[in-house]
Amino acid sequence: MDGTKVGILGATLSVALTLTATTASANVRHEGDWPDDDEPVSLDAHDLTAEEAVTKVANAAGWSVVWKGKAAEREATVSLHVKEQPPAKLLDLILSAGDYVVERDGTMLSIEPADDAPARAKAIASAVAAASSAVNDAKARLPPAPPEPPAATDPPSRDRHRRHHNDARMVTGGHLTVDHGESVGDVTVVGGSVDVLGDVRGDLAVVGGTAHVHDGAEVHGDTVVMGGAVDVDDGATLDGQVTRIGGAVRRRGKAIRAGGDGKGGVEVSVVDDDEDDDAKAKTHVEKLSTRIGDGLSRSSLLFAFGAVLIALATKRTESLQVEVAARPGRTFALGIVGALGAVAATVALCVTVVGIPVAIIGILAGVFLVYGSITAVLTTAGQAMFGHKTKNPYAHLAIGCLAFFIGGSLPFIGHLVVAAVVLTAIGALVATRAGGLATPTGSLGSPAPYRSPSL
Repeated sequence: MDGTKVGILGATLSVALTLTATTASANVRHEGDWPDDDEPVSLDAHDLTAEEAVTKVANAAGWSVVWKGKAAEREATVSLHVKEQPPAKLLDLILSAGDYVVERDGTMLSIEPADDAPARAKAIASAVAAASSAVNDAKARLPPAPPEPPAATDPPSRDRHRRHHNDARMVTGGHLTVDHGESVGDVTVVGGSVDVLGDVRGDLAVVGGTAHVHDGAEVHGDTVVMGGAVDVDDGATLDGQVTRIGGAVRRRGKAIRAGGDGKGGVEVSVVDDDEDDDAKAKTHVEKLSTRIGDGLSRSSLLFAFGAVLIALATKRTESLQVEVAARPGRTFALGIVGALGAVAATVALCVTVVGIPVAIIGILAGVFLVYGSITAVLTTAGQAMFGHKTKNPYAHLAIGCLAFFIGGSLPFIGHLVVAAVVLTAIGALVATRAGGLATPTGSLGSPAPYRSPSL
């Protein structure tokens, strides 16, 4: 794929990251001068209101506090079990149930509810305008589309039924089918799957997903695989170059011909119909290299995703880390219960036609949240191993991802390591109500008091 397509994709990604940064920002905004040399405090108190808890922290830190306005979150119940923690960080955690602006002038604090909706709307509008300009510039650099080949060049049996669709197709976490006689443009698969039975006039890109090119199908552009897999049947054609980065391209018999017969700079593995012969042909070194490549790709993607979350959703990731570090056994048990509950809820929703779209949206949101929680678990693990060496959360995340890669690559117990991390991540989401994203309601429909995790 050329640089113009990469520019369009980068502009779209910038909008997504800006929107994420806008909606996932911290609940407490600091104004004024906040020095880093505040003395740590230690507190132990039960069932305080948020206002009482702030008063406790202020007294311990030597601050004076002035409350402005009214907010229901000031009545939320908080328990404090703190040893040698920065008072500013405790203040943020106590006020995380609502949106506040805290202004500091020396030892004087002024706290009032925040209303930053206009600022968020302005940030979103600016991001959309910038991205639209980048997309328009990228489209202006696109070369003119090549003319369609004459219909007489196609087999007669396909001329009568071919439906020409030159639009690009993209699937994320779902399934796409290019039917017999259908012609599409570029096809991009991210974490999903696609069955190609017709023609792909552009490129086929698979990132962390799977693609199956059936007998009689044809891909005219390049085929790129990153951390995924492409299966090509006998009789299918890949005309362009075949590039594999941490993934697999498997063919049967003479499936890949024309431009895709190895000229793409990658040796395509052959999958015979006889599984016994295939098992004999594949050596232990090949299996090990494939496992290492897939593990490195998975760990690299987790590190990149976790770094974005640490930068844009710091408070929510910290709440997940606190829960995992404080009660790992309870978090793991909650993960088992949460996974079973999610399966039961999905099955119940799929019983009705109205519930199916809700189930699909829930699955996509759940996958995003679980991956985010996994990065929090790995950051906590890295902090436990090297917290005495460095306080940098990105270094902790990198160490946790490396340990996850090593543990997940071990034979026999690798699957157990992955399962333990995933279940612990689900349990952290359940214990913290998705890092504070979910707002519970009481039995009579009124907001229930938010109880922050004990530190």
